[in-house]
Amino acid sequence: MPLPNPQPQIAAPTANATGSSDKLNQTLQILTFKLGNDLVAVPTSFVIKVMNRPPDRQANPLDLLYIGQAAIRLLNLRSSSSETLEPILIILQIRPGEFHAIPVADPPNLLDLPVAHLQPLSPAQKSSDLLSITSHVARITEAEETSIVLVLDLNQILSAPLLSNLGAGAGE
Repeated sequence: MPLPNPQPQIAAPTANATGSSDKLNQTLQILTFKLGNDLVAVPTSFVIKVMNRPPDRQANPLDLLYIGQAAIRLLNLRSSSSETLEPILIILQIRPGEFHAIPVADPPNLLDLPVAHLQPLSPAQKSSDLLSITSHVARITEAEETSIVLVLDLNQILSAPLLSNLGAGAGE
């Protein structure tokens, strides 16, 4: 059974209005997950599903995984090769007909992030490998704990020349 084929946005993430067109009341729905010591996020508009890795299927040397008839490219966002064996997959469709999966160790969390908290990164701020594929950052506070969330630039990830080299400085 092939994965569904929704048409997510390819442009920069948009926000959901929560009653007013005022930027202070707009939110962006994201999935957050850990990559090493970093808290990372993707907009839910690109997420097809979150699933357990099929136990009988491993990544091949081309980092492809087949689920039903769908070929899914594993995105190795860290330097650690063990990431490709992480038990949970976040399945994304960034471009029509192209499926990608981010392997993660723990289930992601759904979060409505106020758009006012998002700050774009300039090219000069993209010093580390993980920051080079980050479009925005935000500071969030949950349960009296403050964290920095890195919102991934999914189009930048797809154009990165060597995905396997990303994340070398990602806090591991």
